[in-house]
Amino acid sequence: MKNLLSILFLIFMSKLVAQDAHLSQFYAAPQFTNPALTGVFKGSLRGVVNYREQWSNIFANLPFRTMLASADYRLNTVDDDYLGIGINTLYQEAGTSQFTKSTAGLSLSYLKQLSGNRTGTEAQYLIGGAQLGFGQYQIRNSDLWYSKQYDLINEKVNTNISNGETQIGNLSSNLFLDFNAGVLWYTILNEQTNFYIGGAMHHINSPNISLTQNNETLYRRFSANIGGEIGLTDEFSLLPSAIWMQQSVSKQIVIGSSIRYSNHDWDEMAMRFGIASRITNRLENKLHQDALIFSTFLELNRINIGISYDINTSNLTKATNSRGAFELSIQYIHPEEKKYPVSCPKF
Repeated sequence: MKNLLSILFLIFMSKLVAQDAHLSQFYAAPQFTNPALTGVFKGSLRGVVNYREQWSNIFANLPFRTMLASADYRLNTVDDDYLGIGINTLYQEAGTSQFTKSTAGLSLSYLKQLSGNRTGTEAQYLIGGAQLGFGQYQIRNSDLWYSKQYDLINEKVNTNISNGETQIGNLSSNLFLDFNAGVLWYTILNEQTNFYIGGAMHHINSPNISLTQNNETLYRRFSANIGGEIGLTDEFSLLPSAIWMQQSVSKQIVIGSSIRYSNHDWDEMAMRFGIASRITNRLENKLHQDALIFSTFLELNRINIGISYDINTSNLTKATNSRGAFELSIQYIHPEEKKYPVSCPKF
């Protein structure tokens, strides 16, 4: 029993690192969601940052944090086709062990116009995208403390007391290569009506991410996303969206919609309010609602700001008191200096 805690900890972490992060605002993290979304925006240059903080009420000052940053640029090739180029980074940390995941990569996409005119109406595009990156996982075992290190006299943890465990030290995986690919199709019918559908496969090469020099595979993640915009009036439109993801036996569906309001007197400004449901599978493989997601977006001339909050509805509500995750996204889009800029759907 002496090393049981260390063994259980390593087993748990080996399973945890084999799963990807999830975002409630997946539509505001294009390169993370689908490599084919690289370069798909109304502008010439885009920068995006995302921040997610989860279970802060359970883990106090050590919540699960996910941070992403990306930038992409679109180049005109021949006729009305385009090449998208992007870079992306991701950093995650969780718990006293400071378990971290760090990745960085490059994205390429090709936007092929299937139909449409110079004004962008009735346009159709088919996009293929790919990503090549590298990553690493780390755990700071030296920051963990054990029950034997609790000082009953002073009623506090004393890390100078021997924990009675075999020291395993800090752990890190080897630097690994990662390959992702995806496709996307979208159509623009008019200024307020557009649809898109896409799919992606992440970790195609199934890299070894073991922290203990064993063979621990990063499972492939499959995803499909769909959405669009439906005009209701000159000022209001509906933006439904959904994503399905599966990684090994873990499944997740996020489905919802937001309503967008734009007054023509506001000069390139709009607001959105949305609600979504995240559905996941339990150990018995049955689907259940995990959280309700409430979001709001502010669209300015060049900057989009999104804020969302997850209200936990799973069995964890006893521990979380229904408080789930806070998420923030900020996008900067530099306008395209063309008389007839490429038309893209709203995400």
